[in-house]
Amino acid sequence: MDKFLRQSRLLIENLKHVTSSGAKRVTLSVVEVRHAAMSWFDYAHHDITRRTLGVMLLLGLLLQSVLPGSLPIFSVEKAEAAAGIYKPISYQGKVVDSNGQAVTDGDYNMRFTIFSAATSGTQLWSETWNSSSQRVTMTGGLFSLYLGTYVTMTGSVDFNSDSLFLQVEYDPGNDDAYEESFTPRRRFASVPYAHNADKVDGLDASQFVRSDADDLLSGSLLIADDGKTSGTAEAGLALEVAGTTSGAIIKAQNQLIASGSLVVQSTVQLRNYASCSIVTTDSNGNLGCGSADMLSQAEADARYVQLQGDTMTGGLLINLGGAASASIDSSLALEVVGTMSGRVLHAQDLLTSSGGLVVESTSTFNGAAIFGSTLRINGVTYTFPTSDGSASGKVLKTNSAGQLSWSSDIDTDTNTTYSAGQGLTLGGTVFRLSDSFSGTSLEIIGTASGRILHA
Repeated sequence: MDKFLRQSRLLIENLKHVTSSGAKRVTLSVVEVRHAAMSWFDYAHHDITRRTLGVMLLLGLLLQSVLPGSLPIFSVEKAEAAAGIYKPISYQGKVVDSNGQAVTDGDYNMRFTIFSAATSGTQLWSETWNSSSQRVTMTGGLFSLYLGTYVTMTGSVDFNSDSLFLQVEYDPGNDDAYEESFTPRRRFASVPYAHNADKVDGLDASQFVRSDADDLLSGSLLIADDGKTSGTAEAGLALEVAGTTSGAIIKAQNQLIASGSLVVQSTVQLRNYASCSIVTTDSNGNLGCGSADMLSQAEADARYVQLQGDTMTGGLLINLGGAASASIDSSLALEVVGTMSGRVLHAQDLLTSSGGLVVESTSTFNGAAIFGSTLRINGVTYTFPTSDGSASGKVLKTNSAGQLSWSSDIDTDTNTTYSAGQGLTLGGTVFRLSDSFSGTSLEIIGTASGRILHA
């Protein structure tokens, strides 16, 4: 028994970790940190030998056998699936002074901080137990608590990191001085099965599609015919998209069904109908190829015009301006509301315009052009008489205001030009002989009378 006691003392000595602050020295035994099923032995001092551990186990077995009614040390229990996990981390320890004596029983201030490195590093989380309702209770130097009881670690500590170190500080005077800081910081470790914690059936977490963020699949996503989704998905559907999907291609092997509207904001290609001149629907709403004369059939809309030509029994209104009140006049074969340019418009019998007709280039009129009472030429507007002249020989005259009227032509010969020959002078309408003639003669054809001819 003495040998067992010596081995027990050796175990306690090996579990002690000492730090000093000032004259007073306090020792914190290596603590037990559990996260999920974390092992107590993972945090034992590196000097613990297999023999020491064996002695402790043997001691436990002996006590098990000699104490009647004692509970078994080792037992196998059926594992039950938990609805959730309690996220705070179990932490135990023992505080003794420099002589190995446990500190006085009571409630003490303690502070626990997680850093990203063994020294210095970034502070990731901190929790202080320093009020009357949340101090750490020590009995015989032993304490047990849950890290994260008052300050959650969620969002601040990334447990996917393998560089998490715990720093423990002790305030024996409960004055928030925290004189004792136990070193070195303790690194978080794991129990054996935690090495597989980020896997499902041996597959890494990165091999699964996330539901809380965008994800990219490098392979195909196959959903079996009997695959069911959550929400309102029907058993007959292999894939249901709840919401809006964009920027990708969805291929339906046999059929694509939408219970609501299907909005296409770009070009739609119907590859099976590439040779169809007309795409029609049946009574069930299914698309199909129609015949070339589909629009002449009873189910076709009589308002459509064929590109290759058509015969219309009514008028055609082309509303370029979008006027809702525009209507087709039954007397018109074609009416254009707005501006029409850049094309040839041919009128078989008559072309009329209720407004202006602007011709910006040369126009050819092979037949009669009919105008109203006015005609504007080079910016001048002329108003014509309402009827033709009353007699032959009438001419149009203007009053300098553009008003035209039929008038008699008082100048019967305004187009003959006269000029004086040799020996003659012309003054207004009178010809005169020059005072002398040289190299010419005067011939009078006809009869001259009432004048004096002097030779």
